[in-house]
Amino acid sequence: LLPMKNYLFWLLTLLLSVPCFAQNDFLFFEGTFAQLQTRAINANRPYFVYFYANWSYPCKTFNEQILKDEAVIAYAQQHYLAMRVDGESIL
Repeated sequence: LLPMKNYLFWLLTLLLSVPCFAQNDFLFFEGTFAQLQTRAINANRPYFVYFYANWSYPCKTFNEQILKDEAVIAYAQQHYLAMRVDGESIL
């Protein structure tokens, strides 16, 4: 069995890697990927990259139910750094 911290990290990575668009109070790191990595090393915190698409109906549902959940926001922002990337902008 994975330790709970690792399990939660992979669960959040999986859930937040779903291409979605977020407009809420979840604070995402603004900068380059290299800057995110440096910040994560300096803060001794893991990070994840959140890929989204503006047109995705499942993403809209995900944003309304998960990314607006105060418990999810509080936990993720206390334990992780997050970066948001428009999945279509990198094509």
